[in-house]
Amino acid sequence: MTQAILEGKKARAICSPNPQIGYVLVKDGKVIARGIKLLEAVGAKMEVGIMKESVQDNLTPYLSSD
Repeated sequence: MTQAILEGKKARAICSPNPQIGYVLVKDGKVIARGIKLLEAVGAKMEVGIMKESVQDNLTPYLSSD
């Protein structure tokens, strides 16, 4: 979760005042993806999309929203 929070902080300067989301995707205990998603660009339901896709791909998502 700490890694997801740190990813989200990377977006602070480019998306303020809109919230940003940091995420880390884990499979079998290994990080396979990490990044940021800007809510302004993808809409407020982005978290739901990440969760659904993660479950379908048997991944564990860690998301932070600021």
